[in-house]
Amino acid sequence: MRFYVDLETTANGGPTGDSPEAHWKNNEVLLCGWSAARGQVQIDDTLTSLLNALFNAINDYGEATIVAHNAKFDIKYLM
Repeated sequence: MRFYVDLETTANGGPTGDSPEAHWKNNEVLLCGWSAARGQVQIDDTLTSLLNALFNAINDYGEATIVAHNAKFDIKYLM
């Protein structure tokens, strides 16, 4: 199943506190927009519904493909 994802996060952190990367622990999701298999777009202020849908897709289909607006940034944050 294919997931279309765009995360809007804070971008603070790193050793100097000014890294633009999202994956540092002190960042948070402001908005999470996503759609599964080109279905209805969902917009949430947490990752909960997206992560549940990804987990269910992996359990049901054995895989999930993530297509992201800025894949490096968004997938780093998800990890």
